[in-house]
Amino acid sequence: MSTFEQGKVLVKKIGELINGAKQARGAAGRASDEKTQIVDDVSNVKSAGKEVTEGVSNLKSAGSKLDGDVKSTAANVQADIAAVKGVKTKPAAKTDAKPAAKPDAAKTDAAKAAPKADAPKTEAPKAAAPKAEAPKTEAPKPAAKPAAAAPKADPKPKA
Repeated sequence: MSTFEQGKVLVKKIGELINGAKQARGAAGRASDEKTQIVDDVSNVKSAGKEVTEGVSNLKSAGSKLDGDVKSTAANVQADIAAVKGVKTKPAAKTDAKPAAKPDAAKTDAAKAAPKADAPKTEAPKAAAPKAEAPKTEAPKPAAKPAAAAPKADPKPKA
């Protein structure tokens, strides 16, 4: 081959190498862009996963609080019913409310609910106690008048 032809082949070979390098650089650029996109997608998925985990935790906490509120309300209703009937069942209601509150996942919510359940229970029997005392105060008044008070006192308790 002549020098001229060898030069042509050499230029052609160099051109092929340059084109190959350009293609490789383009492919590397595309791969880099794709890698960046994949990393961004993975990061977004991780963030979404954290938000879902936090949401589930919030739901569990809200559920525990709701359970405590329901149990507290049930204890208050039982105390109110007992107060209306005049039955004193405070010890039974307290023991029912406290063990029910202990297994809750949110112990602080259950602890907050327990005093609320106790407060109305103490109020309801106090309201019933003055009603029971009222007839006792009326009974001594008729006893002060011996003849007239005795017949009047008998019909009142019957009614």
